[in-house]
Amino acid sequence: MDSPKKAPELTDYDALGVTDFYVLPHYTNAPFKKIVQKIIEEYDSELDLRPISNNQVIIVNGQEVTLKTSKET
Repeated sequence: MDSPKKAPELTDYDALGVTDFYVLPHYTNAPFKKIVQKIIEEYDSELDLRPISNNQVIIVNGQEVTLKTSKET
């Protein structure tokens, strides 16, 4: 969804291996709504995707994974 060219100082993706699932940001939010839906359609059967909107966060504390939603919209 995002071009690596926008983060030229990023040298590796090691932090992506911290969880065994894939956070999919911007779910239901413009201008990413269509591309997020396309990613879900293409990869949901293969990957453990966790779509979140711009007012949500996933908190990982050990083995506990919690989804929190802001009251702000």
